[in-house]
Amino acid sequence: MSQVKELTLITTSSTTKIHCQIQHQAPALVFSAEGYTGNLSHDFNDGIIPLFVTIRSLFPDGDYPILVVSTSNDWWFSKYAELLERFTPHPIIYLENSTETHCFPSTTTIGLISHAAYDGITEHNWPIRKRRRKRPILVLVGRTASAQVGRVILNQADVEFLAKRVGFEVAVFEPNAFQSLSQAYELINKSHAMVGVHGAALTHSLFLRPGDYGNSAKEMGLEYMKYKIEAKESSLAEKYGKNHLALKNPMEFMKNNWSIQRDIYLREQNVRIDLVRFGKYLKSAYKKAKHFMAEMG
Repeated sequence: MSQVKELTLITTSSTTKIHCQIQHQAPALVFSAEGYTGNLSHDFNDGIIPLFVTIRSLFPDGDYPILVVSTSNDWWFSKYAELLERFTPHPIIYLENSTETHCFPSTTTIGLISHAAYDGITEHNWPIRKRRRKRPILVLVGRTASAQVGRVILNQADVEFLAKRVGFEVAVFEPNAFQSLSQAYELINKSHAMVGVHGAALTHSLFLRPGDYGNSAKEMGLEYMKYKIEAKESSLAEKYGKNHLALKNPMEFMKNNWSIQRDIYLREQNVRIDLVRFGKYLKSAYKKAKHFMAEMG
C-alpha cells in the first residue's frame, strides 16, 4: 500500500483565484490503480469491480464521471483500456503524466466503494459468437518455469495429452501482464471447463459461463471440482522430504507467517500431477461438460 500516493484536498471559496488550464463540465472520480494490482484477483477485487460499483451507485443516470487515476503502471492501462472505455466516454486523466491544472464541478468523488461477491460477467455485458462443437473445450491455465513465480504444472504436456485422450479439446492459456482482456474472455467464455493451480490466474474463471466451474464459484453459478495434491505431487517433497512438517501440516509449519506462505508455498512450490488419480477427475468433468454442451452449446 506504500505505492498508493496520498492526495491532499484543499477547500476553496468563490473568491479564491485558481488558474484552470482545463475546465471540465463532468464530475471527477479519483482513484489509485496501484496497491496490490498486478495480480488479476486484486486487479478485479480491488480495482475494476469497485470502480464499476462506484460508477453505477453514484452516477446512475448516465452522468458519467471523468476517471482521474492518481497512480498506475503503464501495463495497467494497456491491459484494461478496452474495459475502462465502457465505463465512461470521457478521456481518462493520469495525474502522473499530467502537468495541467484541471478544474471540475463541486461534485468530486475520491476513492471507490467496496463490494460483496460478484456473480460473474454475463453475455449481455460482453457478447461473443459461438459455434457448435463436437468436443467440450478445456482451458488449461499454465505457467512457464522460467517465470519463477511458482505453482507450475511440471508435467503440463502429460496433463494436456490426458485431457485430450479423455475427450476434451484443450486450449493452453498462459496469461501475462499485457494479456488482452477481450481475447481472454472470448477463449474462456466459449469453454466448458478450466484446470489450473490455485492462485495461478484462476481469477479468469470470472469469464466462465454459469454451470462450468469454493465459495466464489458457487456465487457465480459455477461448479468447482477440487483436486487436492498429495505430498508426492509437490516439488517441496524433493527439497524437504514427503514426511516433512511443511507437507504433513502446512498450517503448523507456517504458524500464520505470511512470508513463509508466500516464499515457500506460492513462489517455490510447483506440482507434478498424478495422472492416474487426476484422470478420474477429468472423466467426471468431461461427463458434466458434455451435459452442459447439450443444454447450452
